[in-house]
Amino acid sequence: MNPLTQKLPSTLAVSEKEYRIITDFRYWLQINEVIMGHTRDDIGALIEGLFMEETPESTDAEELMQQIGWFLRCGEQLHAQTSKQKETFSYTADADYIIAAFQEFYSIDLMSIDDLHWWRFNILLNAMSGDSELKERVRFRNIKLSDIKDRKQRKQIKRIQRMIALPHAPIDDTDIGAALW
Repeated sequence: MNPLTQKLPSTLAVSEKEYRIITDFRYWLQINEVIMGHTRDDIGALIEGLFMEETPESTDAEELMQQIGWFLRCGEQLHAQTSKQKETFSYTADADYIIAAFQEFYSIDLMSIDDLHWWRFNILLNAMSGDSELKERVRFRNIKLSDIKDRKQRKQIKRIQRMIALPHAPIDDTDIGAALW
């Protein structure tokens, strides 16, 4: 999907029927937090509250899970991973830096904006300047210590990486399904 030529989605398709959903980034962050295991919110209530009018039948649970995963990933397909990928970003751990970066680079106050589509939020987040503190943290988390020859520099970067380390792994459809059902 090209957001320049198509409107961002506001529905999930389950059993060939479209269901209008809440698209605001806050709601999807809550769903993400539950799936990642950071909060103990009732995922059933969150999913039920996601739908603006009617909710899909419970017999469509697997398809619903796939649609929620698709929307959560902003339409990206789930790519098979050959090895466990190192996580370098977290909506939770990096929340302060996300808020500050949106304010600095886009003059968007995430704490008071009424509505911001989940996909637009992620588009802006991904396109953010490399000069931001947020991108700097991600850059440090991505550095492979084995590639650094200078012992002193490697020790310094290792210390920084420990200070900004993230506590959990990325999610896939199985994780989403486990959290939902």
